Amino acid sequence: MGVRRPSVLTCTRQPLSRNPVGWVTERLGAHQWSRQRDIANSIVTHKRRAVKSCHNAGKSWIAAQIEVPRLL
Repeated sequence: MGVRRPSVLTCTRQPLSRNPVGWVTERLGAHQWSRQRDIANSIVTHKRRAVKSCHNAGKSWIAAQIEVPRLL
């Protein structure tokens, strides 16, 4: 068996848990609105989060962005 090198996304798992907004901005090059930043930062202190908002405000988008490294 060969030596497995960790990917860039795997290496950044720890920083994501402490700074999800920075991870999405730096690694994915995405811009978040202020409410999306609030949602992303809430995962640091809360295991589950409910967000009250209108349709198409970007809740699913930010949830997908912060879950990318967890799936890899």
